[in-house]
Amino acid sequence: PEGQQAEVWPGELASGGWIRPADALARWAEGSALLHPPILSALHALDGRTAEQALPLLREPPGVEGHIAERIELQRGIFIFPLRTPTLPPATHTSCYLVGNGEMVVIDPGSPDPDEQERLLGLCRLLEQEGRKFRAVFLTHQHGDHVGGAQALAQALGAPIWAHRRTAERIPGVTRFVKDGERIELAGSPAMTLQVIHTPGHAAGHLCLLEPQSRAVLCGDMVSTVSTIVIDPPEGDMAQYLASLDRLAKLPCKALYPAHGVTIIDGPAKLAEYQAHRTQREQQILDALAEGPLALRQIVERAYRDTPPFLYPLAERSALAVLIKLGNEGRVREEGGRYSLA
Repeated sequence: PEGQQAEVWPGELASGGWIRPADALARWAEGSALLHPPILSALHALDGRTAEQALPLLREPPGVEGHIAERIELQRGIFIFPLRTPTLPPATHTSCYLVGNGEMVVIDPGSPDPDEQERLLGLCRLLEQEGRKFRAVFLTHQHGDHVGGAQALAQALGAPIWAHRRTAERIPGVTRFVKDGERIELAGSPAMTLQVIHTPGHAAGHLCLLEPQSRAVLCGDMVSTVSTIVIDPPEGDMAQYLASLDRLAKLPCKALYPAHGVTIIDGPAKLAEYQAHRTQREQQILDALAEGPLALRQIVERAYRDTPPFLYPLAERSALAVLIKLGNEGRVREEGGRYSLA
């Protein structure tokens, strides 16, 4: 019967049940249900049509090339476009987001590869043919895997580049500084609002965007589903990063859209997981230092035993960020390249 809950495969679906296509699409439109391209295309095809009428659309869904969906709109007005980038392992891609239902912004077109840039521009042109207009290229921060294609796309679209002032200090081409608390209004049907949230720590000018209606957060490199986030001093600041995590955790957020990995349906749970992980890692470093003065590599070997050795150079950067934080708190001291409890 309609509305009855159904058993689902663990890890495959968030929930299951019988529902009319129009009702499922209404939930997708308000952001309370996220739909992958095959399901979304099927629901659009079936909505208001008989099976015979829907069959041609099911056989050749729009935005699909060689069985690969280029048009991924998990919730209305938020398109995901993964781009191959020179990012840190184990990630291989950075997700670019195109946001809006009329006026749009493109967030983090990070690939320097002309072929990848051409793929992204192809989706932009398709959206323009549907009547959408690009207002800006928006950068969450200045790291190369987020900005590699920004100037090329901005030039192709005739759109300006927006970023935080601290990001603009590091890369050329930014024509408008955006700041914490600013609201970006995007006209459309329906209109969308994006609230700017300054979240330093991973980078001094790091920004997130909150869409208040669905409570979705486009969170850049604040979290990831393929790895933890590297905090690399001197720009990387662990105390600031933890404060930014805490700020996001206090928001009325639901889904998180990270730069690396899949969309996170339960945003608060992921943020709590990240906070717990950072607390645990800090304690592991303190436990290691209880043995006596240690060099940075020795600390990593003891506190990061769950990390593959080939990632130790990255782990050292985050461990150093923790040690700097503990030093500023008067809990750790450094002398001659060796660290000990204060």
